[in-house]
Amino acid sequence: MFIYLIVNHITGKYYVGQHKGPDLQRYLRYKFSDARNYRGSSYLFNSMKKHPLPCDWTIHALLSDVQTKAELDQHERDFIAFLKSQDPEFGYNICRGGEGFTGTFSAESKAKMSASHKGHPTTSETRRKISEAHKENFNQGFVSGKQGWVTPPETRAKQSVSNKGKHDLLKSPEIVAKRIAAWRESLEEHGGSFQTPESIAKIRVAGLGRTASLKTRQRLHETHLGQVPWNKGKHTEQVPWNKGKKMSEEYCKNVGNANRGKEHSAETRLKIRTSHLQRTPSDTQLAIRIEASNHSRHIRWHINRGLINPFCNLCPAS
Repeated sequence: MFIYLIVNHITGKYYVGQHKGPDLQRYLRYKFSDARNYRGSSYLFNSMKKHPLPCDWTIHALLSDVQTKAELDQHERDFIAFLKSQDPEFGYNICRGGEGFTGTFSAESKAKMSASHKGHPTTSETRRKISEAHKENFNQGFVSGKQGWVTPPETRAKQSVSNKGKHDLLKSPEIVAKRIAAWRESLEEHGGSFQTPESIAKIRVAGLGRTASLKTRQRLHETHLGQVPWNKGKHTEQVPWNKGKKMSEEYCKNVGNANRGKEHSAETRLKIRTSHLQRTPSDTQLAIRIEASNHSRHIRWHINRGLINPFCNLCPAS
């Protein structure tokens, strides 16, 4: 992790920041790319727009090999204070360092901004200028999501060379083990789900009453035909997050109420029946079914009637 210094030799001003990557020159080019699309108020990006490459800009590493984020933030604050880069006369830094954006506005500030904007409609001339600016950006490819942007063949060739071998590296056992460990740790921190209770409630309300059309179900059916599950025949040591957890009575009641009164259509019942007829039970399953049938027959004809049948294996010996 680096503490870097960007210097504009035309104005003599500089900017102190932090970066994790090793290539600072490449990071400077990314900064100029971000500046072209930026619409906010940034002293650094505004200066980069005013003095684009190839102007006399340089980037330097002030401090390298910082181990922790806390140390990195503290060093950044120290350098900004020492170089006075937060002063517009000397530098481009807006914040004191270590925090980036200072946070959301307070309710009082939001109310003041809302009141100041009310009653000031955008004029037709302003709307025309905004429209022309958006059209120009679209023609240059600088639009949200790069809609309409076509990557040049030279760039695609460079991307292909850069990405070769990365796919095999990501599938290596070490990388896969690290990803699984990070996923499990994150899942435990979220209590078994990445969704908050509010998000789950919103998703549930949004999905109530929605059913996929016949065309959509047919398309999904055709898409999954012939596909083999990735974990077929594989045994994993992964433990389900809800193993051993008992559902609350309220949850069980809600599940019962949600399914109560539902009836399958004649077509669905025919599909279920056909599917069950095509199944061939294994020897173990067949033995379990026979044992269950004998047990129910023993209860009905012997226990309920108070009789003891000497030929029944379940009746006590007389």
